[in-house]
Amino acid sequence: MLLINGCKKSSRYDVKFLSKIYVENLVIKQKYSQDSLKIMQERLFKNYGITQEEFENELNSFADNQKKWSEFFNEAQNYLTEIQQTKK
Repeated sequence: MLLINGCKKSSRYDVKFLSKIYVENLVIKQKYSQDSLKIMQERLFKNYGITQEEFENELNSFADNQKKWSEFFNEAQNYLTEIQQTKK
């Protein structure tokens, strides 16, 4: 018997993982010029074993889930704070 589930597909990646990529991508955007930006972003996604398209699709899957977005941004803020503290 085949059952069709109308629920949205669950994320393959956890929120903490995605938030780290998000923060590191923001840092790259601030740090590098257009010439180097694409190369550095490609390295970032390759290092995490995810494509930019997969990453964007994962974030888009949060669209209707306020709780997931809140968790994501809390994790991103925590990771950004952690990075800032290690640079002091």
